[in-house]
Amino acid sequence: MRKFSIEFPVFSLSFAHILIWLILFLIVKKYGTNPGWFLARFCLLLPLALCTILISGLTIFGFSFSKSNEREIAPENIEKYPFQYFSEIHVCF
Repeated sequence: MRKFSIEFPVFSLSFAHILIWLILFLIVKKYGTNPGWFLARFCLLLPLALCTILISGLTIFGFSFSKSNEREIAPENIEKYPFQYFSEIHVCF
């Protein structure tokens, strides 16, 4: 059992934290007088454009689901081992 200790965080985590705060500071400094411009373009239009590109690409190239990434479980096994069955469901929430 490990004892609790206070240590320095990993360098990549610290660097990402500093980088995020630096980007937020620069955004507020540059667009502080008119935040609506930044919010309209980067918080509304950019995610909308990325979602549109993603849906268009998946529509053109198809949504593919194959048996290689799915397996069917027999109803008998579900009744025998319900905890195991429901513990493997990750994407329903």
